Amino acid sequence: MEDILYGTNDPKKDFGIYEIAIGPGTHDFGSWHIQLAELFRNQNWDSSLSDYLTILDEEFSFLIIEKDKFEDFKSEVKKIKRTEKDWFKNHDFLYLDASVYIDSAPENSKFIAIIYSEPIITGDMIDQADVSFDKFTTSYRVNLEMNHVGSEKWKTFTGNNINKFAPIIMDNEIISMSRINSEIPNGKIYLDGFKNMREARHIKNQIK
Repeated sequence: MEDILYGTNDPKKDFGIYEIAIGPGTHDFGSWHIQLAELFRNQNWDSSLSDYLTILDEEFSFLIIEKDKFEDFKSEVKKIKRTEKDWFKNHDFLYLDASVYIDSAPENSKFIAIIYSEPIITGDMIDQADVSFDKFTTSYRVNLEMNHVGSEKWKTFTGNNINKFAPIIMDNEIISMSRINSEIPNGKIYLDGFKNMREARHIKNQIK
């Protein structure tokens, strides 16, 4: 089974933290699915694309792509991207290894991220950035501190999205996708898992 995920991204911006519509993963992955909120709720899909979609819940618009139809679905996505539909002009797609971002995902499973236009936090809201070594994970991390505007937005966003994921995207690539465990009132966030100081410093310098 392949799943669809949606978030936000603006290719004009180098760095951003985004909202993504993914639930807390309470379902067994065998029947697990991701909510697509408003995007698919009222769209008139081409019949060729709708052949690959299963609507599980009319109210919440859950969709599943069967694994053996995934390559066909990607082809249909490319076709639709070439159309003139207004709602589709600013979308982009990422094909992601689900097991990297979802603990319960089977090995080598994938999902599609449909990317949108407005980030929650942008690079100009980052006030300070530095690199530190995490003894617990034995890896380097980039610590970010937001300005007042970013801190207030981040506090509201994290408070309203506990147990959801917040992807951090730089140059159209997801560099981190952490689960929000609680409200974060101080405007701080860190990116971890860097293997060496050089890699972490590169990201830090790109952000700030």
